[in-house]
Parts: sequence; structure tokens; C-alpha cells
Amino acid sequence: MVSSWSIAAMVFTLAAAIFVPAILLAVLCAAKILPWKSAVAGFFLYAFFQTCLRLPLLWLAYRAPGLQRLAYSAAGSACLMAFSAALAEAGARLAGGWFLGRGGRRLSARDALGYGIGHCIAETFFVMGIASFTNLALAFALNNAGLAGYSQAFGQQAAIEVYQTLTNTPSIQFAAGGLERTAYLLIQPGLTLLVFYGLRVGRKRYIALAAGLHFLLVLGVALMQPHGLWAGECYILLAAGLIFALCQPLLRRYWRADQGNLDERAEQKKESP
Repeated sequence: MVSSWSIAAMVFTLAAAIFVPAILLAVLCAAKILPWKSAVAGFFLYAFFQTCLRLPLLWLAYRAPGLQRLAYSAAGSACLMAFSAALAEAGARLAGGWFLGRGGRRLSARDALGYGIGHCIAETFFVMGIASFTNLALAFALNNAGLAGYSQAFGQQAAIEVYQTLTNTPSIQFAAGGLERTAYLLIQPGLTLLVFYGLRVGRKRYIALAAGLHFLLVLGVALMQPHGLWAGECYILLAAGLIFALCQPLLRRYWRADQGNLDERAEQKKESP
């Protein structure tokens, strides 16, 4: 049987990764603290750019004769994954900024936070949401029907593989996804804040900084994989803390600008080279 601790860890991951962010976003949007339009744009633009830009780019890289040697090396694969992620998500944020800023509307800090949380929920759903739901459903099926009953329904070989995976994996490992996605709730809104603020004040360096930070984040996670799960998780938590510390002063400045308590022309002159 799958242990109660493992099932509890799976439930925690689903709650922390999907349900809590989705409920939080719904409450904030219903209270008109964050705009629905930004959150929905973040969700669907992430899905669109991953499907129409990143996946075809990766497919071409792993198929192209001239790139196969690079793509299948450890360092080359890490760089390719990082570049494609940074490119696709920067493109999605720029498209979101253009869409939300149509008609001369100024992008607000609320737009950035709403878009970032919607983006994070979409990423979580497509990266690990389906697998998490599947693991939990299989754990309940094994515990209710037993290995023999599961074998009759899905075949002995499949039942043994699922059973070994769910019972041999440490419980804490199932909870790692929830911790990781909680960190991304800081990372994605922070990167979106940089892009939207750069679009608002007309400074490309903020956009480049967001793309560069995202590249380094994905590159580091990919390079940490041979060192075990927790090396990558610690790297993500460290990156989340650094991005939060970097973006907190910018968020305060952005919020003051939204409230009309900041002279944006003076700020733009200060930032001019």
C-alpha cells in the first residue's frame, strides 16, 4: 500500500501548487484588488507561447543535424532549455504587456501581479499538475483495489511499475513539488513586474534583466539535476529569495506611481544613461 505520509505529501503539493494559488487569485480578483483580465491573459499567453514557440523550437533543436550533438550534451541541453524558456516566457510577457496596454492604458503593478500569478498557475498546471493528479489517483486506486485488483484492470507489468514507483519514492519527495511551486509564486510575479515596469517607463534593461534572470534560473536547475532533487530545490528557493529582494523596492516604486505619488518623468530622467 501507498503510505499515508506519501498521500498527505501529494495532497499538500496539489494544494500548494494549484488550489491555494487559484483560490487566492480568485479572491483577489473578486475583491478587485487584481484585475481578472491580467490573470486570464497570464494563463493563456503562457500556454500559447509554450505550445507555439518553445515546443517547436525544442523539437527543431533536437532534430536538426547540426544541433543534435549540442542538444544531447548535458551543458548544451541545459542551455537550450534555459534559452527556450527565457525566450518563450519573455515573449509571453511582452505580448501580455502590449495586450493590457492597448489604447494608451498604463500598465499597473496590479496588472503585473495578476499576470504573474496567472502565468504561474498555468506553468504549474502544464508542468506538474496532470502528473500530480495522476499520482494521487493511482495511490488511491492501489490502496482501494490492492495490487491484484489493479493488475486485473491495467495489467500486471503496469501495476508493478506503478506500485514500485509510489511505494519506493520517499514521502518528502512528493512534497518537494509543492515547495518548489510556492517559490515560483514569488519568481513569476517578480519577473513580470520587471517586464511591465520596463514597458511602462520605456527602459529595455528591465526586460533584459527579467529574461537574463529567467535564463540563469532554468540553467541552474538543469545543471543541478545530476546532484539530486534537493540541490535543485534549494537553488530555486535561493533564486526566489533573491528575485523577491530585488523586486520589492521596484514594487513599492511602481505602486507609488500607480497612486500618483511619484513623478515618473523625474524617475525616467534618473534612469537615463
